[in-house]
Amino acid sequence: MIRGEPRSFEPLPLRRQGQVCGFINAYFGITAVHIEREIKTKFGDCLLIEERLSFSASLVSRAQAHELLQAELRLIFGIGEHHQQRLQREGYGSIRELTNHPRWGKAALALLKGLGRELPANQVHNILSRWLPSSHPLNLVVAGLVDKAGILFFDIESLGLYNAPIFLISIARPTTSGLLLKQYLSRNLSEEPPLLIMIGRELEAGALLVTYNGKAFDWNMVRERSAYYGLPLPYELIQLDLLCHARRLWRDELPNLRLSTVERYKLGIERQDDLPGSLVPALYSRYLDSGLRRLLTPILDHNRQDVISLAVLLSWFSQQLIERRLPVTDHGKSAARCS
Repeated sequence: MIRGEPRSFEPLPLRRQGQVCGFINAYFGITAVHIEREIKTKFGDCLLIEERLSFSASLVSRAQAHELLQAELRLIFGIGEHHQQRLQREGYGSIRELTNHPRWGKAALALLKGLGRELPANQVHNILSRWLPSSHPLNLVVAGLVDKAGILFFDIESLGLYNAPIFLISIARPTTSGLLLKQYLSRNLSEEPPLLIMIGRELEAGALLVTYNGKAFDWNMVRERSAYYGLPLPYELIQLDLLCHARRLWRDELPNLRLSTVERYKLGIERQDDLPGSLVPALYSRYLDSGLRRLLTPILDHNRQDVISLAVLLSWFSQQLIERRLPVTDHGKSAARCS
């Protein structure tokens, strides 16, 4: 059999079907629904593994988002960190209070009217991107300005870097009862196009893409592989890369900023029997050569936990932001940026 040639495929022997690991149990309870089915497209088939998890996210509300935005004077053109500190000492603690200022009042009033018109999340994102670094905590409010069903937690697995084939893409989104997790799997290399087609459809229904190093890797890989096959992608979603925020807070504190390290030190999550991400390409290559389906189990479990951790981490950051526990200045340090 040629490497990567389609072969018959029986249900995967996933550990999650028989037990729920401590990581999931601590944050999500028992998996409510598990569905595994083949997805057919005009370019071929791929496998979908779908789960519904019980999960209560603590995200910024729309009202809280507007309150937090109005407290950031640097959203007004011409006001930097120095001017903001001086204005705060003078008693101007919000954009609303600044509307009576002889110099900044007109600009403050215009911005306040814009926020009052319920500016779309992408416009708020553009304003924040213009004046603040990607790692600034205020970027987290965008999650409160989009429909919760439009928040997509996103992670991929590929055979390497720089336009290597993608064989697994996972997307999770909040629902009224928890979290809906979908893993699209290429069971051989010929199934990459249908996998990308299905992800394109998922992205069309989204508004905010939440990743960990996704700006530098995941999103670029999906764009490159889609372009390789001549497949269209929807417009680029608002991206919230949580690595930027982890770097801002913990770059001088943690031994490294891998997601598993942040889980262990900051979220109290200890992965059990987890496959290191660096070994995923080699193990998938072994699967392609051998056809042993059991080799896919640790890959799927690793990727699944990555995506669920994004939901937990965004919830943690959002709660800290609501409680005003995230620093909005770097006290002399250069702000952490993400490309």
